[in-house]
Amino acid sequence: MTPEDWARERKVQFIAQEALAGATDFPGSYGIDFGRLERRVPAFVLRPRSVDDLADCLCFLGAERLSYKLRGTAHTPGGEVLTESAVIDLTELTGIVADDPMTDEITVLGGTSWLAMWEHLQAQGRRPQTLTEHPRVTVAGSLTVGGIGDSSHLHGPQVAGVRRLLLVTPDGERHDVRPGHPLFDHALCGHGQLGALAEVTLASWRRPAILTGVILEWDTLEAFLRDALLIMAERLYDYLRPRLRWRVGNRVSAICGNLDETMWTTDPARHRLRPAAASHIEQVDILKAARQEVAGRFAAFGPCAEVVLPYPDGLETLRTLDRAVVTTGLWRRLPRGSALMLVGGTSGLPLSPFQAPRCLVLALRPEPTTLADAHACQALVRELAELALAGGGRLYLSSFPLRGDALERQLGDGARSLAALKTAVDPALLCNRGNLYGWEP
Repeated sequence: MTPEDWARERKVQFIAQEALAGATDFPGSYGIDFGRLERRVPAFVLRPRSVDDLADCLCFLGAERLSYKLRGTAHTPGGEVLTESAVIDLTELTGIVADDPMTDEITVLGGTSWLAMWEHLQAQGRRPQTLTEHPRVTVAGSLTVGGIGDSSHLHGPQVAGVRRLLLVTPDGERHDVRPGHPLFDHALCGHGQLGALAEVTLASWRRPAILTGVILEWDTLEAFLRDALLIMAERLYDYLRPRLRWRVGNRVSAICGNLDETMWTTDPARHRLRPAAASHIEQVDILKAARQEVAGRFAAFGPCAEVVLPYPDGLETLRTLDRAVVTTGLWRRLPRGSALMLVGGTSGLPLSPFQAPRCLVLALRPEPTTLADAHACQALVRELAELALAGGGRLYLSSFPLRGDALERQLGDGARSLAALKTAVDPALLCNRGNLYGWEP
């Protein structure tokens, strides 16, 4: 039976390759992702709308020995969701499954966007514990890599708030798992190697959508890190988004504030900190801002290396990377600087790059305007990624695969435990082959 005939019989939406040729750019095309560095047109696309549909799709592709990629909003920088074989599009697998205001836990289908979940929660004065800069990505998509956001200095990555998973493995089996189960522990930050996150139960947080805060600036990297540690340890702000800069002005600036509808007369944490400058106090409805389309804010191409360093042991490596941004000339492609965050680590997740109790995350995302310049930037950020790995760091996101010694440093002991699970649930290696930084058993 052909894939199209099978889909018609099972009433699963099917998109043939010839119908995919019209769209040529992100996000409309299945042949490209957010990074726009590679192009691969799939043979066909399946779009399940229920967990049953999803399990049937995986069983069919497994029986036919057809490799496939799982795809949400394709917010990947280096072609992870691209293939010339099959694609399973999870963006129709959406909705709230359960919500318990007593425990502040919410269960959603994996293709639900963080924005849609936030809209639902905000009606009760709640929100996800932390939100990334782009809340239109799917819940499952960000949890397969980790998820760094506005309150990660308090709550850690988004994966730290996961309480339960319904994982559909490539053999079509459903696994209802919680922390401590090997499939739970390896599916989070596992880049889709073990199947699809069909349902996710997450902790939420009772906070309004109004941010009251200031922009603080520090004249040195060391001054910022001193205050960032204090902000984190004493929970001085709900919301923290810092950026390291290499052009004129102070070295670090950060939006700092509380999710609080009451307008401050003074910044309640200001007397504890020592910034070089502070703005006036402002209030912003960040949910209203999130509803606006953000695609135009991103660069035309997305080469990147987002490095994770243990804190404080990785400070010297951070200084090395800081100098290398200047000596390689990469700073010229970073007009807005780079996000620099101090975040809590994860516990019990072997594939998570956030292994230390506290981690520094430096997001090197240059903004080239041509494909040729993007590849030149790619070479520079890869050099810096290798410096980070050699200095005991790991990568959170990258636009290039890692192999050999670099991959071993990235995954550590998790490489062996993942390989055993992969062999058990996907012996033909059909699901997301090569996604985990180029890992191929």
